[in-house]
Amino acid sequence: MRFNDAVFGAVLIAFAAYVFIAASGFPTAAGVAYGPGFFPRLLACLLAVCGLGLVANGLRGLSAGGWVSLSPALREPQGWFGIAIVLGALLGYSWLDDVLGYHLTATLVVSGFMLFLRVRPLPALALGLAAAILTYLVFARFLLVPLPLGPLTGLI
Repeated sequence: MRFNDAVFGAVLIAFAAYVFIAASGFPTAAGVAYGPGFFPRLLACLLAVCGLGLVANGLRGLSAGGWVSLSPALREPQGWFGIAIVLGALLGYSWLDDVLGYHLTATLVVSGFMLFLRVRPLPALALGLAAAILTYLVFARFLLVPLPLGPLTGLI
């Protein structure tokens, strides 16, 4: 599914307006020409300019494709099944993460995606395990994000 650039431009302009209004409420420092809200407001103005460019580009090409065009992959049931798989994996991860822990849940999710993409079972499991270990090292060890360990609590 592809949205016209004007749709994303309008969303970007709305987000820029929100950031500008929110940053306007930041406290000002005495004796300083600019305070903590200066750079967020400056970035909000730049985002609004980019949004205007997207809206102009989208309105120019509106007659060709309309507001929304359906991807050829979504004209077949396999494409919709892929979307359902991704949404189901996200829901399953959020439900099972505390029970099974990060390592097992991430291994199941990545391996499931690999199997859906027709990777053989053993390489899919190896890729899932490698991805779980690598992401655990990055997030838990380097970025210090607390990840649930589940049944592996005593082992790790």
